[in-house]
Amino acid sequence: MTPATSAPGRDQDRAPGVGTGPVLAVIPVSCQFEHMAVNQRLRALLDLADVQIVTSHPGSVPPDIAARVRIRSFPLSRRLPATVLRSPVFAAEVTLWSVARRLAGRRYAVVYTLADPSAAAGRLLRAASGRWVIDVLDDPAQSLGNAVRSAQRLKTALLQARDRVVGGLLPMADVVLTIGLRGDDPLPRLLTDHYGVAARRIVPVRQSVEITRVRQSALARSHNGPGGPGRPTPSAAFVGYVSRLRGVDTLLRAVAVLRDRGVRIDLVLVGHLKSRDRAWLDAACAHLPGTRYAGVLPSADALAEMARATVGVLPFPDRRETAPVQAVTGIEYLALGKPIVATDLPGARALVNQGVNGILVPPGDAVAMANAIAAIVTNSELAASMGQASYERAEMFDATIVRREVTHALGNR
Repeated sequence: MTPATSAPGRDQDRAPGVGTGPVLAVIPVSCQFEHMAVNQRLRALLDLADVQIVTSHPGSVPPDIAARVRIRSFPLSRRLPATVLRSPVFAAEVTLWSVARRLAGRRYAVVYTLADPSAAAGRLLRAASGRWVIDVLDDPAQSLGNAVRSAQRLKTALLQARDRVVGGLLPMADVVLTIGLRGDDPLPRLLTDHYGVAARRIVPVRQSVEITRVRQSALARSHNGPGGPGRPTPSAAFVGYVSRLRGVDTLLRAVAVLRDRGVRIDLVLVGHLKSRDRAWLDAACAHLPGTRYAGVLPSADALAEMARATVGVLPFPDRRETAPVQAVTGIEYLALGKPIVATDLPGARALVNQGVNGILVPPGDAVAMANAIAAIVTNSELAASMGQASYERAEMFDATIVRREVTHALGNR
């Protein structure tokens, strides 16, 4: 275990109503990407009290968080490869551990869990004076929907069981954090309409990144200011899960449309690509000179690719699980001063002010996406003005501000 450390004067900064009791965070996912929403939540929890993290991925906790917390893991789940079995095994381990802690009379000021069967730990450990917080960072049924579409029978059965467990746990939590700006945004509405969570318990919170750190990391490797062209040839970048489930097929068709019109544009794709999708991507890129799959890159290298691009693209399809997504990469595009072309979905509308810092297009419409990209990459003045608007808009998604809002919400509920 890593011993917890306390910063001088931290007790004076704790949120009202929480006190100095310990916080338990149950984290069933890898936290390897510094700007993941769960890492921003953990940093907010560190402003409340001393934190203990129980996780199946102990080596993935970012160094700045690991230095301030105690980390516990369990022998079986941490040795399993990252398969669909790891989550239920971890959930079983943390549930048994929680029963033992409950019998021993252990109390926590806050128990923080994600929308996962391991959230049962919150139900077991919630003390009369404490709070159980479930954080819903995306549609709990997202993975299930993907498994059904991919005809993965075993995975579908396991995820259906998981969805039933999570659906039963969500209404029991004292506070349900989620992604959104208002109570009528897609995820808050999904929680009330589909899972029966009382609206008064839901706290919508914007997605966030550490804006200054993003800029410093990217610009250390790429000397481009807001809206800067970055490459001699205009270019677009997509960073994320390289899949048709994320609309990359629409983006590739849009680039093909531009090529047919004689508009030269390079495209870089960064992120995880499943082996079964490799042939599809290779075939699509074969007829698109200048299109490159860069693979999974370290954060600084991915940000450098984004900084060199003329425009960032968020081509999500119109599905229940993608509609609410406020993509971290979208906020990183804002921080780097890049115009954004995105499909017109609620999550993207939070990032893009239509015609000011980017252009929203109908989901799945490759021609409209091509028109939007062309409007930006062929007009340097428009690209520069939209880039500057993105640079300024980024401040509302700064992690420092958003963490303060999370801390305040937890301290006053």
